[in-house]
Amino acid sequence: MNSFKEIMAQDISAVFLNEKEFADTYNIDGKDMLAVLDADLIHERNKRSYAEFAEGVNQGQITLFVSRNNFTHVPVKDQLMVINGRSYAVNDAADNAGVLEITLTINTNRGMPI
Repeated sequence: MNSFKEIMAQDISAVFLNEKEFADTYNIDGKDMLAVLDADLIHERNKRSYAEFAEGVNQGQITLFVSRNNFTHVPVKDQLMVINGRSYAVNDAADNAGVLEITLTINTNRGMPI
């Protein structure tokens, strides 16, 4: 019989990061991996717009959910990450039972942060 932790680890790829369910393939720091990008979660948590305006520059935030197994270490604040050719700065990162939840910020003049 599998332990609870083993069952949760199986669910990461079988359910949460399954491209038939929630995930899509993204190129993150030069490596293709399954992940979920969410621009709405930040809006809901902060009860504010997804973008803040400062002298013509939009500062957008997104949340990235990705398997911990894809990284050698948990990203740290202000670390740069490149996702599909766009550079983001890490605001926060947490390992939640094998799934990294990474809050990212981007400065853009193109609207949506994704």
